[in-house]
Amino acid sequence: MGARAALQHAIQSPTIWDALILFSPNPGIENEPEREQRRQADEALAQRMEAEGLVPFLEYWRSTPLIQSQQNIPTEWLQTMQSNRLRQSTQGLAQSLRQFGQGNCPNLWPKLDVLQIPLLCITGESDTKYSKISERIARELMNATHITIPDAGHMPHLEKPRASVETVNAFLRQFTN
Repeated sequence: MGARAALQHAIQSPTIWDALILFSPNPGIENEPEREQRRQADEALAQRMEAEGLVPFLEYWRSTPLIQSQQNIPTEWLQTMQSNRLRQSTQGLAQSLRQFGQGNCPNLWPKLDVLQIPLLCITGESDTKYSKISERIARELMNATHITIPDAGHMPHLEKPRASVETVNAFLRQFTN
């Protein structure tokens, strides 16, 4: 969700950004029937969370294909993440799905061209869905680059932090020369 929030802010206020680094971004669902389907799926997840409670929902969530790669996050970090998740409220997380899920977020694809800044999209090699999305962003924006991190999934910055930092630093060096 962080990439989605940053992308939306950059599109709404493009003149205050000098560059943008996005991990596993998605500018949105373009097809309205697919957006409605996603809204319904997010609502079902929110209702499931409310009915089952936080712990059972988090166990289910960790088993989903997109999230499974998080098991590759260093143990100490993963434990901290899990501890933080357990401090969340069921109601707050359900509302997050309802209000900030992909189905409710605007389709930003038609607005990407307002970004005239250098843009770096980073995805994990095994996250094929978001890698394809980032490849498309890089094709559509001549100032965008897509880098995949080997042996990583949806959260390459946590699953392979050293490779992610090296990638970010290489991108940032273009601004210091």
